[in-house]
Amino acid sequence: MRKKSNKVERRTGLRQMRVNQTISSDHPSLPGHFPGDPVIPAALLVEAAQQVVLEHANIERLCGFSKLKLRALIKPDIEFEIAFEETKTGYFKVSLSQLDVVCVTLILSSS
Repeated sequence: MRKKSNKVERRTGLRQMRVNQTISSDHPSLPGHFPGDPVIPAALLVEAAQQVVLEHANIERLCGFSKLKLRALIKPDIEFEIAFEETKTGYFKVSLSQLDVVCVTLILSSS
């Protein structure tokens, strides 16, 4: 994965950010998801979201996630956006979008 652009905004003391990433079609997890029509596995997308929040929200660890909704597939080699907003201390509402479509939403928590 590689980050292409980062934008940090602060709103009423809570953190929010948008990060663009691309996962290459030669990523080791993709050959089985699905041959001839690859998609990025949900576990890899949750991990990418966790890494972005850990890095940019300046927290040491995340304890879990909840309310995971898979709304559409995310394809490799096409840039997607990970956006997060701290809704209350230690809770981050996260969305992953590709081609202006919200594909995945979840809540990450650090407490």
